[in-house]
Amino acid sequence: MIRMTNIALVVALSLVALGCERSGHDEQDKASSAQQEANNKANEAVRESTTKITSAQTEAVKKIDEATASFTKTQQDYQAKLTSNVDTLQAKVEKLEAEGKVATGKAKATLDAVLPDVRAKNKALHTDMAQLKDVTATNWDALKNQLDNDLNALKNAVDKSSP
Repeated sequence: MIRMTNIALVVALSLVALGCERSGHDEQDKASSAQQEANNKANEAVRESTTKITSAQTEAVKKIDEATASFTKTQQDYQAKLTSNVDTLQAKVEKLEAEGKVATGKAKATLDAVLPDVRAKNKALHTDMAQLKDVTATNWDALKNQLDNDLNALKNAVDKSSP
């Protein structure tokens, strides 16, 4: 009987121990499952944020490209208009220079007096035009204003010099 009691006691203790282990395994499984779910959610959040960041960067690059293209077109249009105006004025300057070489008397004296100013304004305009190849959006407005002022100054000087 003692032996039976011992066996029953061993079996009962084994079941209790097995029940405790089982409960520990279940809790560990629950914790592992919860950790895995949290990791999955964190990874998904990282993927979503990476997608949003990439999308925002792509959109920013697109807008930068559009702005650059628009600036380049504005710059090219202005340069074409400026070149046309400068060519017209350059022809007038060359005509004045030629007249200055053949003029006599009062006309020669007048041309000799005004041609240095015309030459200086023409040189200033061409010097500033050379900066167009290196202009940036930052200094575009200042250079454009300077070129407009140079062009107007040369035009006024040529108009005043013409007989």
